[in-house]
Amino acid sequence: MRACIPRGDPGVYLLFRRGQRIYVGRSDTDLRIRLSQHVGGGATEFAAIVCPSPWSAYRLERAAYLSLRPPWNRVLPRRPPGS
Repeated sequence: MRACIPRGDPGVYLLFRRGQRIYVGRSDTDLRIRLSQHVGGGATEFAAIVCPSPWSAYRLERAAYLSLRPPWNRVLPRRPPGS
């Protein structure tokens, strides 16, 4: 993960367990750190997209949440602070 996710960038990620989507999330500040917080939490794979801003990460996360409805997400994504 560290080799493919730059440090200090916002982004969106999907977590999977044995090929099944289980979670959509985002980081407004550091996608790499946020993903590392999920290590050991039951996910077996992930996909991530680095975004140019917290606002673009929010829009992408919201779209993914609304279209995928992963089972562990129960709350609609919130806007980034200060937006």
